[in-house]
Amino acid sequence: VDESGPVARGPRGDSRRVADVSGSYDTDAARERLADLLHERKSLSNSDAQAATGLDPATIRTHLQALVAAGHARTEGQRRGMRYLVVTSRKASP
Repeated sequence: VDESGPVARGPRGDSRRVADVSGSYDTDAARERLADLLHERKSLSNSDAQAATGLDPATIRTHLQALVAAGHARTEGQRRGMRYLVVTSRKASP
């Protein structure tokens, strides 16, 4: 049994080995692709993004939450029904 690699703690405190995927894909490119996809479609669910990118759900959620934190997206709904919506910039009135 290979004991090397990162360890994650589960919700019950149990430890499990996780794959070290750092560097296996370009984080910036993945986030940019999701941002482009969101702007193109105006609304995305995690499963929509999975189908379009092939990334795993946790990775997509991390990137989409970062887009929300940066003010590029907002959420609607909760849990499995959550959708990410593009935030449109409002033009100043003359």
